[in-house]
Formats: sequence, structure tokens, C-alpha cells
Amino acid sequence: MISILEAQERSIRGPLMPELEFDKKYQRTLREVADKWCRQHFKLSPQELIPVPESGDAVYEAALELIARVGLYHINTHRVIEFTRQEIDETAKSCGRPYTLGEGREQVTIKPRFLGDPSIPPNFPGPGTTTVSEEYFVPLHASIIKQPEVNGVCPGSLVKVGGFENKIGTAGELMNVFHEVRLLREAIQRAGRPGFVIGEAPAAAVSPFALIAAFSQGYYSRTDTHMPMHLYPGLKFDWERLILAAYARQMAIHPITCHMEVLGINVRDPWEAAIADVGGSMAYLSINGAHGTHGAGYSKGLDQDMRYNLQAKTLKNLALTRNGPVCCIGMSFCMGGECSKGASYGNAFLSLGETASGAALMVFSSYAQDRSAGLAAKMAGEATIAAAGLEREEANKILNGIASLIDGVEMFDMGKTFPECYDVEKAEPTDENKRVYAEAKKDLREVGVTFKY
Repeated sequence: MISILEAQERSIRGPLMPELEFDKKYQRTLREVADKWCRQHFKLSPQELIPVPESGDAVYEAALELIARVGLYHINTHRVIEFTRQEIDETAKSCGRPYTLGEGREQVTIKPRFLGDPSIPPNFPGPGTTTVSEEYFVPLHASIIKQPEVNGVCPGSLVKVGGFENKIGTAGELMNVFHEVRLLREAIQRAGRPGFVIGEAPAAAVSPFALIAAFSQGYYSRTDTHMPMHLYPGLKFDWERLILAAYARQMAIHPITCHMEVLGINVRDPWEAAIADVGGSMAYLSINGAHGTHGAGYSKGLDQDMRYNLQAKTLKNLALTRNGPVCCIGMSFCMGGECSKGASYGNAFLSLGETASGAALMVFSSYAQDRSAGLAAKMAGEATIAAAGLEREEANKILNGIASLIDGVEMFDMGKTFPECYDVEKAEPTDENKRVYAEAKKDLREVGVTFKY
């Protein structure tokens, strides 16, 4: 890991380069290393959603070469922050230390896992920065927190509060951040789980001043929350990223970090998505001191390319757990929401694949306002439990079965909003919502998912 001062010096004194020239070099180099280390030696099959373990080693070597040749681009100074291959490799081998969040009975330890690991990773579902209306914020999050399969919650972002719209760099952003904390504490109290983990927060903040203010006394704490600290797509960095890294290291806050690319923009296939994610994440981890990373590729049409998305994620997991170990954070982003069989299939598909391939922690999100709640979180949790200990071949068999279910439904069925499928006052699902969930669970059992109950 390099010091904050060294990162600043490299940001100021690194080679000057126009941004467009860096973009071209990045994309060209990414294709070259993917060919050299991966495509010449392995072939991805749409049915092999968790590829052979050795493919992860190839991704790792390609990622080391990518960052050693390209570095990160500082968009404020127009300079390249350079890294050696050894610096990235040492970061991967030293950052995966177990750590603990939460208090009392709700205390959770996050530690590296591996392909086929029988241990169950903690599950932190939730809207995950997707917007949530103020009037539903408490009951929606309480419906998630009360699920027994849930160990933490990744909260949604408030749209506005007290007339203040949540706009970056304004007083409204700060007001929404502070109110988010108060509402989450109320939801935790309502669900009866004091000491509960808030997995990644604040969701309402984007600017550094709001993120830092959220960790002032009486609000978020380093003992119960990760601070989000992500690299921009295209291996891009700025002073804000370094300010957050400096603050987290000074205050001993656990960052949660990633580098994500969209399939079809900077990256063309799961190989390139995984290589870019591993390389970018490790470069930023070498600066901010985070224990782990989430990410890999996402497509512009998530419903059509879930196989490619999952392959990118499992390649990333194989690369970092076999060569680190690093705490890989799995993500169950899925189209749709509550009261939708398609969303249940999608949540199970991603949760099972990420867990089986070595994710150390599972988080969850949805793509639409007020549409992620308790039963969606429960499905992610139940699938995570069912995936622990699965061998690669069995996991692939089950994943292909779930994919066949996904192919048979309309994935753009966004389900229903929270007040449409929950008793808002009680934070309990309607009978219709419970019926849809039970039907989806029955279908998943028939394709091989071994739910524990």
C-alpha cells in the first residue's frame, strides 16, 4: 500500500497525457492483455457461468500488466498515476484481513472466502443507493432489517427531505444525509435489532464534504458502516477520491470500493470487464486501504446479458480469492422489484453465483424507486445460504436452470412499489406478494436450488 502523500505526489508529477489519449491507451492495452493472458488459453462458454479456476489466475495476471502499463488517470491534473506490478500484487496479498462491523448480537465478521467455501457470507441487502421516498423510508428498510437471513442493510437514497432536494454540492445534499441517518436508526429500532450494520452509507451523499460530514459524531460510525469510495469508469481518479482515501485512513473507517465498467462501452466481454475491475480496484485499494472490492461488468441491457454479467463477476472472484486473498463483495443488482417472479429469479441467480464463486459479502440493489423491500432481500439471503459449499459443477448446473427460468419471464416487469405490495404501517408483505414469492421459490427448487427451509 502506498502512502497518501505518495499518491498525491504521483498525481502531481506523473506523466502528462490528454484524457482522450489515455482512453485510447487503456482500451488498446486492455484488449492486448485479454488476448495474451486469457483468450489464447481459455474459452468462455455461456453455460459455464463459473469458469475453471485457472481462468481467474489469467485474469489476475492480465490485470497486473494492465495497471503497470496504464496506471490511473487523474482528471484534475491530467497526469497518470503510475504503479508497479509489485505494488498491486502486494496490495492484493495484504488487504484481505478479516474485520468486524456491528455491535452485540448483530456483530458480523467479513473475511475472505473461496470457490466452494462452505461458510455463509454475511448478507447486506437493500435498495443500495436507489432512491426511496421519505414517507416510505422507515417501513421499507424495516421490512428488510427484520428478515432473519439479513445481517446488514445497504440503504436507499432519500429523494428529498423538508423541501430540500438531494442535489450534489448543496445544503440539500447535507440535509438529506443527516436525515437518512436518523431514519435508518428509527428503522433499526422498529425492527428490534439494535447494533445492526448499515452496510454502505451514506447513500444520499456523492460529494466528499457530505460523505465526511456523515461520519461526524452522532451519525455514522466506523464500527457499523462502510464508507463508499469508488473509482470512476475508465480507470479515472480525482482529488475527491484522494481526499476520501485520506479521511478514511486517518479515521480508521472501512472503505468499500470498486471499479465497474459497462459491457459494450469500455469493455467488450466478461474477460475485459473482470480484468478492468481487478486492476482498477487493486490500484485504488493500494491508496485507500480498503479490505475488499465489488464490481465487474454490467451491461446496458441487464435482462438480456445476465450470463455475461455473472461471468465477469465470478472471474473477478476467482482472480482475487486465488491470488490475494481479497474480500470480494458480491452484488445482486437485478431488474424488477417486489412482487415479481422475474426479480426473484434474478436475485437468486446472482446471489448463488457470486456466493459459490467465493464472495465474502453479499449486497443487493434494485433499479427503481421504492421497489426493493423485505421479500427481495429474503430471496437474496436464502439463495446465498443455499449456495454455500456448492462445488463448481453443481453450481453451474443450478445456475443454468435458473437462467432457463429467467429466459421465460418478462424481465422488464418492474413489479410493484412498496405501498402497492406491503402493509406500510406494519412493514409486512401483502398476501399477493407472499404468494408470488412462494411460487418463485417453488420454481427455483425445481431447477435445483436447495433452500434450507
